[in-house]
Amino acid sequence: MKAAVAIVPDTAYDIRKVGKAVLGYRLAPAPRKWTMDRHRLDEIETTIKDRHGSFVDTDDGEAYLRAAFPHLPDDQQRRAWARKWCPLISEGDIAYLLAAPLRRLKAREIGDLLAVTIEQRSRLDLRSIRASGQTDADIAAVKRERDATAVRSKRAAQQPSKPRKPKLKDERPWEALGISRRTWFRHQQTGGTKLVAHKSILSMSDKKSATAGSAAPRPRATEKPDPEALRALSANLTEFIHNYSVSLVPIADAARNISQTISTSACHIRSIKIVRAA
Repeated sequence: MKAAVAIVPDTAYDIRKVGKAVLGYRLAPAPRKWTMDRHRLDEIETTIKDRHGSFVDTDDGEAYLRAAFPHLPDDQQRRAWARKWCPLISEGDIAYLLAAPLRRLKAREIGDLLAVTIEQRSRLDLRSIRASGQTDADIAAVKRERDATAVRSKRAAQQPSKPRKPKLKDERPWEALGISRRTWFRHQQTGGTKLVAHKSILSMSDKKSATAGSAAPRPRATEKPDPEALRALSANLTEFIHNYSVSLVPIADAARNISQTISTSACHIRSIKIVRAA
């Protein structure tokens, strides 16, 4: 018959053996489960350490005892907690506090009792104790800001760091060219050529014609036109309109004759129908 094999847990320490035989061992204490009472006590102790150090060395000890006593299971542990964190409180005062009915205070009530500030609550990351005078709306605003900061940090960590493409509203290229924003976009939409830093802008056809030498580019907007050229252009337009009007006169006469002929024929046909009907 084989001997039973002792199984040593992974958390065991101080293992005692004789050869291969395990005589005994000790187990590491199991981690405490989270409870609201332990959490509230931890935050009260954290506040004491931040304000006073190892223990309460002022006359505020009674306020800390009122906040902590409802979260301890029995009077023995309450007395031990009071001697550790508030040693300046006498046994008579402790007995008086223990004789009174104990009630778990709300987060707002503990904040007012201990005079916790918003800066201290944020710095110590107190979750079960509110700051003195802090309302529900203030808590909601702080939570939204904290959540938004966490989301921004997460997105920044996930996205690769690459340079952002500059925007037109930041570069404003139309100002460097000396033109308006609307003119710059109109040239972009019509497929214009690359704009140069000049007040007058030539289109693609003007640049090609100027390069080939077939025709001169159109005059700049800032140049004044020749008065003689304008008068000659006006005379040519007047003569063209007169000739066009004269050529339309025979056509109008012919149309009028055709209309009269049609009207006469219609009357003749109507009279024939009346005679036949009679």
